[in-house]
Amino acid sequence: MSIIKSKENILVLPFLLLGGLSLFKTVYNLWENFLPDFHVFYYSAYDLMHGIDPYQDKSLYTGLGYPPLTILLYVPYLIFNYEIAQRIFLLINIVSVFIITILSLQLVIRKFSWNYFFIFTSLAFISFPVKFTLGMGQSNLFAYFLLIAGFYFFTKQRIIIAGLLIGFTVIMKPIFIFVFLFFLLKSEWRILAVGTLLMLLFVLVTIILYGSNMYWYYITSLVPHLFNLSGREVYYNQGITGFISRLTDALLLRRVIPTIVSILVIIFTSYIVFRDKISHKIQFALILTTLLLIDTLSWQHHFVFFIFPFIVAFWLINMRKRFNLLPFLLLSYLLVSLNIHEPEQFSHFPYVFILSHVFYGAVILFVVLYKL
Repeated sequence: MSIIKSKENILVLPFLLLGGLSLFKTVYNLWENFLPDFHVFYYSAYDLMHGIDPYQDKSLYTGLGYPPLTILLYVPYLIFNYEIAQRIFLLINIVSVFIITILSLQLVIRKFSWNYFFIFTSLAFISFPVKFTLGMGQSNLFAYFLLIAGFYFFTKQRIIIAGLLIGFTVIMKPIFIFVFLFFLLKSEWRILAVGTLLMLLFVLVTIILYGSNMYWYYITSLVPHLFNLSGREVYYNQGITGFISRLTDALLLRRVIPTIVSILVIIFTSYIVFRDKISHKIQFALILTTLLLIDTLSWQHHFVFFIFPFIVAFWLINMRKRFNLLPFLLLSYLLVSLNIHEPEQFSHFPYVFILSHVFYGAVILFVVLYKL
């Protein structure tokens, strides 16, 4: 008897209670609260519609860090006043968690009981990355829903729909351009073509309506910031670059070591994805894990992207009876899901190693997926 079937009835109730309480508390705290990143999205869209350059708008909570085509997706929210729009956005992100879990389970298990859904959804809402995403008003969850839906239609050979969804994913969250590597290695040229054409269409529309100056500013002023490695040591940055940056102040080492390690990880992952013998779902889970390892700004709220990889790893451990890997997967989840409220107290050597707990969890998950 599998590990899930023998214990799921006992496990579901406490998970459901914890997940439900966590979700209720999150919604209660955020319903009347201020979501800073959504403030930037909403009023950047407002600026576009009123002929104002959002990159020069000093009233935004933080500077706009996305290209102009991304802001087009937030124009429909202007139908509502800010307070109503923010609540709609919050609810969309919450619903996205449920849909991401359902799609992930259908991709991995195909026929599943709702007990699996309750367990994995509860684990998601309990984790800090999901709470952080919701609290910041970030776009991670809806973008991730589009990505998983795109991958789902890819497995069904609905190529046009898959390409459109992947294209919208990258428009909303440009770091997902890395996922193109998966489809490139699979020679899925139609998906890449559809996604690229959709992005070019959005670029063309924004240039026609608002000119090319904003793109020039984004490319020349904001993109170079991605290569500036000062400040990467901040606790919430949990990729390879963040880990190395917390260990040294030398900018050269911050640049060289993460670059070399990231290239090696990408080559290794690419080799695994290129091999046809391995299941697409494991390969895709490895691509997502690799993305968060190599991103120079791998914020903790980005680790909501681990929902699918965790489900893949857990189910394969169960089906292949590799129960020796289960403690490592549990440790990975705990390390990724925890948050240190006062990281400053661990800012000195050797305690600084504690601040990279999410990074360690990501490495463990990568190794577990490889072992499977």
